[in-house]
Amino acid sequence: MYSLFRNNNPFAVLLLLAFAFLLFAMPTHVIKLEPAIVHNTVLFNYILDFANWFFGSNRSLYIFLSFCLTIFQALYLNYLAVKNKLFNQTGYLPALLFVFLATLFSSFRGFTATQLALCFLLPAMNLIFIIGSSQSPRKHLFNIGFLFSLIALIIQPAYLLFVLMYLCIAFLRPIYLVEWVVLLLGFLTPIYFFVTILYLFDFANWMELITKLNLVHFQELHLPIVSLVYLIFFIVLLITGIYLLQSQLTLLTIYVRRCWAIVFGMLVFTALVALFMQQEQSGNWLLVVPASALLISNIFTSDKRKQFVTFAFYLVFATLITFRFFL
Repeated sequence: MYSLFRNNNPFAVLLLLAFAFLLFAMPTHVIKLEPAIVHNTVLFNYILDFANWFFGSNRSLYIFLSFCLTIFQALYLNYLAVKNKLFNQTGYLPALLFVFLATLFSSFRGFTATQLALCFLLPAMNLIFIIGSSQSPRKHLFNIGFLFSLIALIIQPAYLLFVLMYLCIAFLRPIYLVEWVVLLLGFLTPIYFFVTILYLFDFANWMELITKLNLVHFQELHLPIVSLVYLIFFIVLLITGIYLLQSQLTLLTIYVRRCWAIVFGMLVFTALVALFMQQEQSGNWLLVVPASALLISNIFTSDKRKQFVTFAFYLVFATLITFRFFL
């Protein structure tokens, strides 16, 4: 199985679908609670109201929608890794790891604001990766700002990603004031249209809307023992992946090194956004899964110590399946 996902084998996609289906259908040890009021998001509440009107109260449809989004995001993340040559081999290991990490918690396996935000975060990462060699940078810069603004409208603490957006562009391109203004215009455009629509159709009580924003609200962490054990295991995987990446940085091109620096920046800033989110059952930590999956995949893509890599592959995924039952 390891060799199947390590190589660019089309049967790996079918096996990926099977794994995702089993992980969604697999029973869990913890009691699934229905999500309460969704805080720190305004646009998603309107989307959820429309979905409730369109789908009704059928919870299975929302789980199926979450399943489809997870598969799409996993394959798109794998596409980013292959297109930008982040790894030496073009396999489906990043997609497989994303599926396992994105289905661990019961709050991840539902249609949430965080999962919807990932649908815009991944294309934004793709545009950032290619902006350094783009022939039409202003168009891409506007689209980058537009996508980050949509993320911030869905999850209000994601306005912290505004800083990351400018840091990435400053890291990849020379600083031109015109380009930075275009980036800002792209960021402000969705906000302008959203506020205009609310005003024209009188969709919201403005004072109530302002009180719901809570742009930054530090959420106290209450970790059960099982979650604490998983957190330690996850941090060990991250450190190992970053260490193995660092050991082969000299073999990578400058372009790929910059892409990895952006991935690490994404990990730090998405972790901050997840920490500041107020809701407890919204799957807020799903935000860190894309960058984490790429970094941890370095453990399984090393050309050296093949026996250790194969052992680590089966050990890690067996452990994740075990955590899937208890989380």
